Amino acid sequence: MLPFLSHILDDLYPPNNNELSLNDGLLIMGKGLGLNLILKTMIQWHADPQNLVFLLNTSPEEAASLGITQNVTNATPPQKRQELYLKGGCLNTTSRILVVDMLNNVVPLHLVSGIIVNHCHLVKEASVISFILRLYREQNKIGFIKALSDEPYLFVNSKLDRILKTLLIRHVYLWPRFHMQCIQDIEQAGQIELVELRVPLSRKMKDIQAGLVECLNDCLGEIKRAHSQLDVDQIKLEQSFFQNFDHLLRSQLEPVWHLLPFKVRQMTNDVTTLRKLLHYLVGYDPVTFNWFLDTVFASNAAALTSNRVESASTWITWDAADIVFNNASARVYLKSKQQSELVLEPLPKWKVFLSILDEIEAERQSGNILVMTSSKMQANQLREIVSTRSHDKLLNRLFTKYSKWKKSDVLKALQPESVQQPVSKRRRMRGGKTQTTREPEQQDDLDILSQGLQIEDDTTSAPDYLFIEHYRVPTDQISGVTGYTGDLDASLLEGICPEHIVLFEPDMGFIRRLELFKALHPERDMKVYFIVYEDSIEEQQYLATIRKEKDAFEKLIQQKKGLVIPVDQDGRVVVDPEELFFKSVDTRVAGGQVVPLQKPQVLVDLREFRATLPFLVHAKRMKVIPCTLQVGDYILSSNICLERKSISDLVQSLKNGRLYNQCEAMFQHYTTCILLIEFDPDRAFRFLSQKQGPEDIASRLALLCIHFPKLRFVWSPSLETSAEIFEIIKREQPEPDLQKAVSIGTDSTTQRAEFNPTPMSVLRALPGINHRNYKHVMTHVKNLRGLSEMTLPELKKLIGEEDARSLFKFMHEKKL
Repeated sequence: MLPFLSHILDDLYPPNNNELSLNDGLLIMGKGLGLNLILKTMIQWHADPQNLVFLLNTSPEEAASLGITQNVTNATPPQKRQELYLKGGCLNTTSRILVVDMLNNVVPLHLVSGIIVNHCHLVKEASVISFILRLYREQNKIGFIKALSDEPYLFVNSKLDRILKTLLIRHVYLWPRFHMQCIQDIEQAGQIELVELRVPLSRKMKDIQAGLVECLNDCLGEIKRAHSQLDVDQIKLEQSFFQNFDHLLRSQLEPVWHLLPFKVRQMTNDVTTLRKLLHYLVGYDPVTFNWFLDTVFASNAAALTSNRVESASTWITWDAADIVFNNASARVYLKSKQQSELVLEPLPKWKVFLSILDEIEAERQSGNILVMTSSKMQANQLREIVSTRSHDKLLNRLFTKYSKWKKSDVLKALQPESVQQPVSKRRRMRGGKTQTTREPEQQDDLDILSQGLQIEDDTTSAPDYLFIEHYRVPTDQISGVTGYTGDLDASLLEGICPEHIVLFEPDMGFIRRLELFKALHPERDMKVYFIVYEDSIEEQQYLATIRKEKDAFEKLIQQKKGLVIPVDQDGRVVVDPEELFFKSVDTRVAGGQVVPLQKPQVLVDLREFRATLPFLVHAKRMKVIPCTLQVGDYILSSNICLERKSISDLVQSLKNGRLYNQCEAMFQHYTTCILLIEFDPDRAFRFLSQKQGPEDIASRLALLCIHFPKLRFVWSPSLETSAEIFEIIKREQPEPDLQKAVSIGTDSTTQRAEFNPTPMSVLRALPGINHRNYKHVMTHVKNLRGLSEMTLPELKKLIGEEDARSLFKFMHEKKL
């Protein structure tokens, strides 16, 4: 292990330490600097059965690469989970299962040695993992909490002190790539032989890139003018190269989304499309890229050829878009008045890639070759190019599929009849409208071009570009072509031990993993070919990623200098016994009697632990009891049942009738039924539509009130307010009965599962059959025919006099 990695472990596990708080720590490293090695070493240290350590926020695939074989998930039976907890070792556990077992006292918290939180940048203040850490620290003051992350820029906006408070940690350790010890340890092992190849874009690719950048910049400018309070530093062209830009833009527009014109909201969606096109330009072959552009235009063709131009994507009508569409089709074929010419322009990197393979084969004696790409599709295409040593067969096959798609029903379904042929040439009209000018015989020209291609159209022999996983080409020239997989790439390097590596697309994390691999194995010779498009979005994104991480570490270093952390922030400080005594008793009793204070109890359905409300309820000093509830989400007392809905869930449950059945079940077993509707005050919503009627959401909500007049509606603007509402409702209320609440609804659920749903729906539509008697009828009557043959006295005995008359009249009256 390198010295700087050993130094990091010494920070997390200080030797001869008598201060318990130093056992906790937040480690933030640069991407690709060996965080997986640190985590793997920690897991090996805690693999002893005498320890019980939980690893959180880690997928089973990542846990397997770290050496963990025991995963505790929702598929693990309760008895098996309890055995694993008592057996000890390091367990990879899902947070939802662990918090339920903690609340049910299945986990021996006093025996837990510590908790390791992986990818801690994903932990929020009111999250399940934060809930787990607080439950753990309440009952265990000795065990450690360690958090790890390699995404420093995600900590900048959240403020370092808040994250430390959420994780119950007082110490933070920063290890960027520019740390002096990192530089010294990595460079002293020797430099990797690096061959940087800057490939120029073709003329058509340059024009397409310039057109897309112009459209993207104009869209961002329109959005900024529509909402002047946007953060200008974050909403700019350079930031749009990053993956999380769409989420960042949406989060800033969300509070005023209902006030924005439709044009601006459409441009927000256009920004996502344009960003995809910029990445697809350098990552996709010309046929696939033009294919994607055709689908984009086809989806907007109906609006462009009608009077609904405002509902189409705005950027398609701009002059820069003409350049994009014309050059994209010109990379595939050219059409003139006399004849059509097949072009099929290959990606410039393909020629360079084949020349690199020839160079490697000429100079190498032995050793493996590894080719890394950023996507599965690109990896599959390179495998085909390697196997044939040419890109012609690949492009010919793709063009044949493209021409077949042109005349398929898929394209016709996307467009109206007037524009069923995709458009290559468009001219501007007044009012911003466009008119398609492609001739009807265009498809015939494509058929003629594709007939000259001598290729096999065998779907069984063609690679599957969507579903093929890691695959080794069975040739002597190359060992593997695969896509970047994050920290799992380190295991790939250790398994293949390549001598020559071709980076088809730049990736900062993988380049650093190569440096670390070379430092760990200085005796190995490696030659790396670094291919990047010159003056392209690909190059700008790579450089911007490096600059963004460096700026993030500099800001975190400044924040660390000014940190003022309370002594009791880690939760280890023991509460004063006198204060603890008065918190546990209720002195507000006549005569000054001291009576033990009982925590109010709330029964919570297991499915609710996907949300953070149970954590906030627990923070209100209420005892949360997880259980499986068939009726309701929260049971506040023996008579109070509560169903929680978000706005989106409310709309869906009103449309499919699920909410009606839930309310019906609640009123069968509880006297007070509450519908808690949570909404975000920063996000506007409305139930009224332009066409009001029975299908309108407001009308459905009114019908629900009519059917259940005793149903109580509670509107909550936040989860914190919901927890306060629980506290108010619980006052002077009897505690719920756990056994009774769990048993409610089980019989009816079993009975309902035995019924055929189709006759049941027909039965409920008959006069005299309602929600109170339909189950009774289905239990005592074999089928609908038997019901129709029953006499009036038999029906009166079964469902009552009034309902029996209505049903008998409907069944036997000749004229309906």
